[in-house]
Amino acid sequence: GRVDDVLAFEETLESLGTIGISGRTLNEFLRIVALCLHLSNLEFVDDHSTAGKEGSVIDNPDVLQIVAELMQINDARTIERALTYRTLSTTGPGGTVETYQVPNNPTQSRASRDALSK
Repeated sequence: GRVDDVLAFEETLESLGTIGISGRTLNEFLRIVALCLHLSNLEFVDDHSTAGKEGSVIDNPDVLQIVAELMQINDARTIERALTYRTLSTTGPGGTVETYQVPNNPTQSRASRDALSK
């Protein structure tokens, strides 16, 4: 038979209430579920502005904006930067630590997105 999404959602809410998840906790739970679903919709493409270097950008900024709102982050570019770059640290002469931001290719950015969702 056909699944009634509204009925299934109401049953889910009722079940969550039965185990004590309601009110503010329920709202946070649903926000996090929505966040994970929207994160999985982020698409990455090659960044052609990196002058021959590997890199990626988010192809659907509308979804990125929703993710930022669900994460309660004002600047969506912060999230894009976190997903499309990785930080490498090296120890230089005298034990000084140098930190670099290295661009991710689209496959690496998808892996970062998936790790965040988990």
